[in-house]
This record gives sequence, structure tokens and C-alpha cells, in this order.
Amino acid sequence: MITKEQMDALKERFVNAKTEAERQAVNAEIHEICEEDAVAVAEIVKLQLMETHKKVDEILVRKQLEEMLPAISLSYIDIFQEVPRMALPENKRPFRKRQARKVLSE
Repeated sequence: MITKEQMDALKERFVNAKTEAERQAVNAEIHEICEEDAVAVAEIVKLQLMETHKKVDEILVRKQLEEMLPAISLSYIDIFQEVPRMALPENKRPFRKRQARKVLSE
């Protein structure tokens, strides 16, 4: 039975393959494994896809934040550093969750 670690190694080999022959060799290994236990392979691939989706989401959020950061004034950053966020009342905190959601959804 194939494990996720083995499939991760195969995926890594496929991605890092320099030649088409290397890719075909890895592809042949994957096909052999699929013939042995297609259901297990499908479940593992589904997990790999979910991990990739999570990484893509993190990259997109990071990219959106990079675009936003130059717009934040230095005084805002100074206030945030001098006064701990939790010391401020809820309505006076520098950046609230709903503001973040609004910015990220745009």
C-alpha cells in the first residue's frame, strides 16, 4: 500500500525532473501504483491537492498584503508599536477583522 510520503516523493521527483524521460519514468511508477490501489492513490492525491490549494491561498494573501503595506502610514505603525493592541478598547483598535476581510475581498 502506498503512503502519502511515498506519493509526495514521487510528486517531488516529477516536478524536479530535468528531462522528459525522467518524467515518463515517474509517471510509469505512478501508473503501477494506481493499478495496485487506485482508491488509496486517489485519497492521497486529494490530500496533496488540498495542501497545494492552502499554499496558493497563503501566497495570494501575502501578495495582497504586500500591495497594502506601502499604504500604511508610519504614524499608524508607531501607534501600533507603542500601544499593545489588546490594551485598546475594541472600537479603537488599529485594524479590525472586518476591515481585513473587506480589504482582502476587494
